[in-house]
Amino acid sequence: MKARIAGPSVLRPLWRREFSSSTSRRAINKIVPSAQEAIKDLKGSSMILVGGFGFSGVPSSLINAVRDRPELKDF
Repeated sequence: MKARIAGPSVLRPLWRREFSSSTSRRAINKIVPSAQEAIKDLKGSSMILVGGFGFSGVPSSLINAVRDRPELKDF
């Protein structure tokens, strides 16, 4: 339920969501050639979030790449 502020004869929304209509944003390329390349900037004591549900969608190659770097600890 949205709260509204009553004006002289107009109801105005108390809050509203703004969306950008700019088309000048460049797309970010998130494709990398390997799991090792994807985690090259990862540091120890970082928080890692892994998506997936059951066996589908689990990024096992990324998990294995982190496991194979012994200098990465304390996750």
